[in-house]
Amino acid sequence: MRLIYIALIYLSTLLSASAHAAPSAFVLQDLDSRQILMSSNISLPINPGSLVELASAIALTTGTASDISAAAHQIRETPETLPSDLTKSISRLISALGMTRTTFISATATEDRNQASTAHDLARLAEYCFLHNRQLFEALSDLKSVSEAASRNNAHFWQSSTVYGITSTLGDHQWSGIFVSINPKPTLNVRRLLAVILNAEDARDLADSTSHLITEGNLNFETFKAVKKGEIVGTLPIFKGKSDILKVAAADDAVITLRRSDLTEKAPDEFTIRMNCRLPITAPVAEGTELGKLEVLFHKQSLVSVPVVSAESISEGGFWKRVADTIRMASESL
Repeated sequence: MRLIYIALIYLSTLLSASAHAAPSAFVLQDLDSRQILMSSNISLPINPGSLVELASAIALTTGTASDISAAAHQIRETPETLPSDLTKSISRLISALGMTRTTFISATATEDRNQASTAHDLARLAEYCFLHNRQLFEALSDLKSVSEAASRNNAHFWQSSTVYGITSTLGDHQWSGIFVSINPKPTLNVRRLLAVILNAEDARDLADSTSHLITEGNLNFETFKAVKKGEIVGTLPIFKGKSDILKVAAADDAVITLRRSDLTEKAPDEFTIRMNCRLPITAPVAEGTELGKLEVLFHKQSLVSVPVVSAESISEGGFWKRVADTIRMASESL
């Protein structure tokens, strides 16, 4: 759990923009498919500034409601009391999450112009925080300033009980935020969209830009399971076993997001499933043994990759079966 709280500290530390106005940047991502749906200046480094409000928790907490409240208060009011080893812990987390365009100096160095991150890196960090501890993310959400500033057309969006966010500002013209929208659909699916917006002009710009992005995501994109966890996706040859054929299943859901305009009647013909497995496979093989990867492609573009596993157990064959398959493998150079 320690990394979760570290992540939220750094998430809030990098939300504000620099003292010199930088071009705005944003990312809209589907949290289930992990695909980026819309973006601008996604890799532009933006220097963080002094934060007005820190919505975070620290590595010292255990995750209870009282601990979260105490940790948030400590960061907002007495950031100098943060643990001395926090900087090293956050640096390790940045590396582990692949935040390659992030320059981190210190959790308390909010005024340092050399400290910078990008919308893409912050989206990775926000995804990690929300998916690993949604309760904590929700508890730290505070949307009062942006919801009050939203235009009348977008007021209904901010009144929703399924919108969460961490925001900050530097001066009057540099507003930033990270938001998650949970949209229950009439079907049993639940749509989860993540929006990162850096350097909005003001609170209204941040509020309206966010609601516009997430509305676009809900209206113009569709997320679905191309392959379900446990679904049989094919068979592979197996040697030296009581059977010559091994059923293979997806170890996880293969979730993808597509533009609705791409979902035409011919769309099913454009999907391709490709398996890349370690061969040859020899018995015995236990059910659930990971064998390789399954890749889902649309118009020959890879969208998602999930592990594939044995859907059954195959025990070792008899003596002569093993001899015959050894000769067969040798003749086929397997």
